[in-house]
Amino acid sequence: MSKAPVTPTTRRRRLVVDLLLFLVLLALLAFLFLSGKNPCLSERHAVACTQAINLYGPGEVLARAEDEYQIIYLLQDGDSYALCQLVHPTGPFWMRGTLSSVSRDRSYPMTVLPTPKYLLVIVNDPNITEVEVLCYDYSGDGFQTLSLTEPTAADCYLFHYPSQQSAYQFSWDDFLLRGYDQAGELVFQSAVPDHWTEQWDLTIPEGK
Repeated sequence: MSKAPVTPTTRRRRLVVDLLLFLVLLALLAFLFLSGKNPCLSERHAVACTQAINLYGPGEVLARAEDEYQIIYLLQDGDSYALCQLVHPTGPFWMRGTLSSVSRDRSYPMTVLPTPKYLLVIVNDPNITEVEVLCYDYSGDGFQTLSLTEPTAADCYLFHYPSQQSAYQFSWDDFLLRGYDQAGELVFQSAVPDHWTEQWDLTIPEGK
């Protein structure tokens, strides 16, 4: 059976529909670019864009971790380390994430970089083979001890706060670090946060 010939009216209707779809797509792309949330075509592209907008690197990817809400990359550029955080996409495009970086200071036993749910500890003392983080969850869980006996990558220990439901967030002055050698002896302990003892009158748990 031969197809019915396409009339000028049908052709014009199809042309109008195609034009409208093109304009909608163009408007969507313009909104994304003008809003500062430039879309990226892939996860790696989003990591590269995040580094570029933060004038970092490009760094070598040392590790990748993810949870229900986010993906985090551990990056290295010489003696500079960064945590690049991406949000899981809800559509076909990825968006630029956030990036925090720190320069490794080898004069200290450890260099740290906190983000809300992740804490990067870079060990500079070769005698330290286990890292312990003591934090206090004010939402009701009290002291929490996180421990890693193996580095995530090279000399880097990447800690993730275990509860996504907790309001606890890592910050520069709200945790205590301990480093142990292979025999389990304490090699290094950071200072106890002042507000734990002076404001909250907390009893600090001893190490192992």
